[in-house]
Amino acid sequence: MEIRRWMGVFLAAFWGLAGSIHAQSLDVPSAIINALKNKDQAALDQLIDIDAFSNVVLRGAKLPSSVAEAVKHGMAAGAMKLSHGLIQTAERAGTPKLMRVRSRGEKQYVLVRLAGDDASNYFEYIEFVVGGNQHIEDWSTLSRGGLTSDFLRLFFVGLLNKETLARLYAMDAKAGKESMQALQALNSALSRGDYAGAYEALAGFPEAYRKTRDWAMVRISMGMATSVEKYEEATQYLAENFGNDPTARALLINYYAVRKNWDAAYDAVEAVESIVGADGLLASQKARILSVAGKYREAIEVCRLGIQMEPDRKALYWDLVNIGLLTKDAPLVLSTLTTYEEAFGFRFDPDKLAKLGPYAEIAKTPDFAVWAQSRQQKN
Repeated sequence: MEIRRWMGVFLAAFWGLAGSIHAQSLDVPSAIINALKNKDQAALDQLIDIDAFSNVVLRGAKLPSSVAEAVKHGMAAGAMKLSHGLIQTAERAGTPKLMRVRSRGEKQYVLVRLAGDDASNYFEYIEFVVGGNQHIEDWSTLSRGGLTSDFLRLFFVGLLNKETLARLYAMDAKAGKESMQALQALNSALSRGDYAGAYEALAGFPEAYRKTRDWAMVRISMGMATSVEKYEEATQYLAENFGNDPTARALLINYYAVRKNWDAAYDAVEAVESIVGADGLLASQKARILSVAGKYREAIEVCRLGIQMEPDRKALYWDLVNIGLLTKDAPLVLSTLTTYEEAFGFRFDPDKLAKLGPYAEIAKTPDFAVWAQSRQQKN
């Protein structure tokens, strides 16, 4: 009874209180999108089934039944604000968009993309696991490369069961004490929101675990939240040690692009596609890589496929325009501008365009004169 009371108090204090998790929702995918769009943490909290999530977290932890029940009781009583990190991601990455919903048995797998219109900015993909009771049971993110329950299992196992921790994270007797101290430092830093401290604490984990992809990807998450320098350091380690792993390679687009390794950058985008499927944002990424690599014909085809997939993604049209300007292809530039007008109800002024530096040469062509005249006739 005492341990149940202690765990309830601990979890409530650590995670904070949230509202009821049993709010009804007839359309969970739309509810998720609305919560992320409105940065509404309370609404997202209500969609999470803490009981189901706690069962997943504790699966395989081999805790004594009394302790496991205490943890579950504490989670239910404290209703962990697990959505806090998702809201932060939404604030950083941009507009949420529902990409697909797949069903497997009673569960639904809801894939959401968070991104702005510019493909060069930060983006994230999150897949929510929705149970038969229409509540979220778990979720995975592209940047972490795994389920949230797996990440939190590290926290709870380290807190409650040293033997299981040793088995899961390759601790031997010699490294056990130092590793436990490192884990405690990690947990303490995360509870304070001290990502720099968490990043440093990871260096104290067992050598065998530090050689795993899991460790490297957790380190990237901590580095991203700490500084550009730490993120670069963690990314370089991932590239050098796990660059051939599809899940790891999905995080290395910018790493390879900065180094002008265009083939590797393109492969990294395809690694993302293999995980989440093709879409307009990834088409834009691929087109830009192909363009800077001088593969303009391929870039044009990729852009057009991207527009077919997401005709409302403006960046794809501008990617085509930029390719046309680079190659001095007036018909491509002008036809794309016309398609943009039709798609978004916009009207370009030929006189103003002609005065813009990038369009100066195109504006001197017969094609531009015909295009401009057609607008005067319509007006």
